[in-house]
Amino acid sequence: INIFRDIIGIENLTTEQHNSYHSDKNLLVINGPAGSGKTILLVAKIIQLIKSNEQNRAVLFIFSLQNNSLERYQDAFNKADISSKVVDLREVATDGETDTAVQKILDNKENNRIVIVRVELVFSNEKLEKALGILIGSNTHVFIDDCQADLYLDDLAAEFLVTTCKEISVTNLVWIACDLTQRNHLCHLTIGDKTVCSFIHEMSQNIVTLSLNLRNTF
Repeated sequence: INIFRDIIGIENLTTEQHNSYHSDKNLLVINGPAGSGKTILLVAKIIQLIKSNEQNRAVLFIFSLQNNSLERYQDAFNKADISSKVVDLREVATDGETDTAVQKILDNKENNRIVIVRVELVFSNEKLEKALGILIGSNTHVFIDDCQADLYLDDLAAEFLVTTCKEISVTNLVWIACDLTQRNHLCHLTIGDKTVCSFIHEMSQNIVTLSLNLRNTF
């Protein structure tokens, strides 16, 4: 089966998309503007991993405020006949509820090949830290989509993401899709720019950049 053609509906990839998809790096940051094809690469890589080995599991973190982003992933996984479950951290209010929600990620991972975690945009994302932290050493591939706003909103986000994702990537794939040039209207740009610059510096050997190409997105 051709994942891009038969499941996602893309006939051909650009050279940038092809090279990114076939990267041999466990830790990869796919940088590019909206419409460059970041999401299709995450979708395809998740499906490829799950289909290639019955033991493979993936947790996908989605920061997008739009429901259509979640629906795109679910539609593709359904077409690929892969079970998935959604855990919404945005509905969690207290530390106790956070611990319960994080445990749901582990529980659902046992019965579903993919767990999709919806994450809110806040100035201090402790829920994300707990959720990512439990995946260290858990034999789980991790994918993070649209996290650029979190980098601008949380001045500790870059340090945390770099440290945690590097630990997870020792044994599993960690792919991060984001637009590192995006400005979010909620952020203090002085903090945000400093944080993103730190993230780029620490991840410099793991960043690939895509150009805008609306023909090869969905």
